[in-house]
Amino acid sequence: MKLEYFYYMMEIAKVGSISGAADNLDLSQPYLSSEIKNLENKMGIPLLIRTSKGVLLTQAGEAFVECSESMRELIIKVKNISANLDIVKNQLSINSMYSFTFLDLYHNFSVEHNAEEDKVMYEEMPNELISEMVKNYSTNVGIIYLYSDTVEKAQKEFLDQGMKFVPLIEEGLSVVVNRNHPIAQSKSVDFDQLKQYKLVMEKQKTPNKTFPIKNNILSFMMKNCTLKQIFFDNNRSLLYYITKNDNCFTVGQKSHNETNPFVLKGDLIYIPIDDLQANLTTGYLINTNGECSRLQDEFIHYIEAYFQEYNKRVSTNISQ
Repeated sequence: MKLEYFYYMMEIAKVGSISGAADNLDLSQPYLSSEIKNLENKMGIPLLIRTSKGVLLTQAGEAFVECSESMRELIIKVKNISANLDIVKNQLSINSMYSFTFLDLYHNFSVEHNAEEDKVMYEEMPNELISEMVKNYSTNVGIIYLYSDTVEKAQKEFLDQGMKFVPLIEEGLSVVVNRNHPIAQSKSVDFDQLKQYKLVMEKQKTPNKTFPIKNNILSFMMKNCTLKQIFFDNNRSLLYYITKNDNCFTVGQKSHNETNPFVLKGDLIYIPIDDLQANLTTGYLINTNGECSRLQDEFIHYIEAYFQEYNKRVSTNISQ
C-alpha cells in the first residue's frame, strides 16, 4: 500500500472534499479521485460517502484516518531513534521532484565525495509529497519548487513546522518542443502560437472539467490549449515522447532538465513564454530540529555552488 494514500486521506478528512484536498496537495481532482478509488478497491470497502457538498468519512474511513495519524507519529518516532545513532551521522537521504539536473548532481556528488551507496540515498517522488517526508524526518534534504509569489508565506509556514526552505533559482516556465517543431527556432512564443498544437502533461497535473484549477500556474494554458489524450506518470517518458512528435509540446523549467541528454544533443528546445507572467522557485528544504550531518552540509554547499554558477550563466546569456 502506497504511503501517499495515508496523506491523501488525512487531507480529505481535514478539508471535507476531494477537490479541496486536491488543491492543497497540488494534484488534479480526477487524479486524487482515482487514487482514492484504487485505495477503496484495495481495502474492499468504501471509505468516503460522496455528496453534492463534499465527502463524509464512512466508519472504515474514520478508522483509516486514525491509522494514518498513528502511522505519521510512528514514522517520526522511528526517525528520532535512528537520528541518535552514531552509525547514521554521516549518512544522507535526499528526496527530489523529478529532475535530470538534481539526479546528476546527486550522482556527481557521490562520485566526487567517494560516498558509498549505503551512505547517500536518493529518491524521486511527486513535488507535493516531499515536505511531509522532511517534516517526518524521513529524509534529510528535500528538493522542491514553489510558486514564486507564495515563497514568503510558505517559508513562514515551514518554519512553524520546524523546517527551512532555501531558494536556489527562480525562473519562468518554458515551452518544450523537439528540434523539428514549427516553432523550434522562435526566440519566444505566446499563447496564440500554441493553440494549434496539442499540450502533453503528466497525469497528476491534468485538469478536470471545471476550470481553473486553484493555485495551478498552468490553469490558463490548459484551459486555452487542447490536451493530447496521452498521459505519463513521469517526466522522462513525457520528454522522450516530445522528441518523437512535431505537433505537440509540454511546459517545464529548463534548470530542472539542463543535463537531459536530449537537451544536450539539441533534440529538445526550451522557449520562453511571453504572456505567462508567473515564476517558479526551486530550492531545498531541511529540518531545523536535530543535528546536520557532514554529508548533508557538503551536499547543500555543492548544490548551492552549482546554482550560483547556473544563475551567472543565465544572466550572462540574457545580457548578451
